[in-house]
Amino acid sequence: MRLYIFFVILSALSLQISYGQLAPADSMLRHKRFPVASDTLVKTQTEEIEQLKKDILSLDRELANTQLNLAYHYKEYKTGTILKLGGAAVFALGVILAVSSSHRGHTRGTRTGSSAQALAIPLIGALGFVAGEILCIHSHKYIGKASKRIKRSNQ
Repeated sequence: MRLYIFFVILSALSLQISYGQLAPADSMLRHKRFPVASDTLVKTQTEEIEQLKKDILSLDRELANTQLNLAYHYKEYKTGTILKLGGAAVFALGVILAVSSSHRGHTRGTRTGSSAQALAIPLIGALGFVAGEILCIHSHKYIGKASKRIKRSNQ
């Protein structure tokens, strides 16, 4: 936003100078109201330009860092969601198989497997769902990192 405002002001000043609405810096320096030496004015303008360049580079780094963190979040969140959906599907399939096998065994009077084997598939599905949820929650750490500002170095 600051960069946009800077360019708007800069373009407005350049248009005013080109149409003669604003006096050039040399004529202002020669005027009595502006007793500042031209070297000092040029030096401060150069320092301001250098500071603006540093700010622009800092904003570019911050933007790149934010985009990178959001890409990490998207990838991890997508993986977690797929794992959750797969775990829920395996859990549902395991429950259906466990109920149907226990029901089939009771109608015939025999049991085909132990209860531990019947619960293995739903347990694996539940673990997959929990792992997917943990990944989804963990992916939000990148959002927090994306919102933090980068410390500016005074070089």
